[in-house]
Amino acid sequence: MKQRVRVALVDWNEFAHHQMVFREQCLALLKLGCSVAALCPEPNRLARYLEASGAGESLKSGDIRCARLCVCRLSLFRPRRWKPAIRAALLRRDCMRAVRSLEKDIGRPFDLIFFSTIYDFDVGDLRRITSALDRPWSGLKLHCAPRYSEIPGGQPARSNIEMLSLLADPKLRALGTLDELRAPELEDAIRRPVVVFPDLTDGTFIPAHPRERELRDFAAGRRLTILTGQIWQSKGAGILARAALDPAASGLCFAFIGEIMWEFLSSDEKTILEVAAKRRDTVYFSPKRIEDEATYNAAFRAADVVFAAFRNFPHSSNTLTKAAVFEKPVLVSNGSLLEQRVRRYGIGEVVPEENSHAIVRAIHEITDDYPGWLAKAKPRWKDYHSCHSREGLHLAMRELLSRAGLTC
Repeated sequence: MKQRVRVALVDWNEFAHHQMVFREQCLALLKLGCSVAALCPEPNRLARYLEASGAGESLKSGDIRCARLCVCRLSLFRPRRWKPAIRAALLRRDCMRAVRSLEKDIGRPFDLIFFSTIYDFDVGDLRRITSALDRPWSGLKLHCAPRYSEIPGGQPARSNIEMLSLLADPKLRALGTLDELRAPELEDAIRRPVVVFPDLTDGTFIPAHPRERELRDFAAGRRLTILTGQIWQSKGAGILARAALDPAASGLCFAFIGEIMWEFLSSDEKTILEVAAKRRDTVYFSPKRIEDEATYNAAFRAADVVFAAFRNFPHSSNTLTKAAVFEKPVLVSNGSLLEQRVRRYGIGEVVPEENSHAIVRAIHEITDDYPGWLAKAKPRWKDYHSCHSREGLHLAMRELLSRAGLTC
């Protein structure tokens, strides 16, 4: 009798949409007939979600096992300069222990270790972990950095060199990416199969959610532009704040919703955000972590325009997927992957990066005559969502396993 493919799914990150992506990958692997071991910081929460999603029998039978992967919080550890090394050592130890313990339970090694999300800053941890585990592995690389020939000065960033070195590991079987434009280039560079994955979102919403009602009451019939999620320096919050303060924005209103990573913002950006936050008649400011996807989605339901005109961000963003689910126009910066998608599907407007006046003009272009904009743009929101759906994840995961030499 043919044995089921056994996959260890691993993610130690907790921020942004990690938990949502991780649980959807679990379900996709189960649907493909794999036996899955899920290593994450909150296995009990994952198990509850899987059970609610109809995977209860798989949990009982052991087709999916949820194991805790400790997240190292060294906030009190001194000296600070030792923190990265200590964290890396503990993470490697915990991964090793969890994988070997699970392999002992199932009676054989995993066929594949799949890292749910791979960032450039994960390079050091991944290098140590993949070396220590000595198992075939794969993963979903979130950001495909530009070729170094496109970077001023013509020199590759150190992290790019280290990432390419990691991806040259002979134990790497195949790689996933969210960037359909750079996938062929990445495949040529690493000489491994590269599969394009969808940039998923969770469209769950609660009708008349308190956040939605609050935003609609705040807007009071005015057109509302929102910036949501975990707000880093790349999110362009300062530029949107300048747009909110522009006299040409009279009659519009704006919302900044989500945890703001103040320590990563420039002093100018902090100042302009603080000034905008005081304009309480036109700016809704809630710089707290968003509790759950339903609360996140409530903001999208209340919005007229979604701001995604990020700074120095050539990557994918599931903000576009969420906007497509709720059929809301998006603003994106020129020269990015997001620009290509917006133009292809007609789902928003493109503005010059870091140009607050252009942002205000684009918002007016969309909202002053919305039926006219719809007729002109012909947005294909459903087509976009179809490309970045659970069904798309299922197909991508099947292709990746096949190209990694595994048949479910």
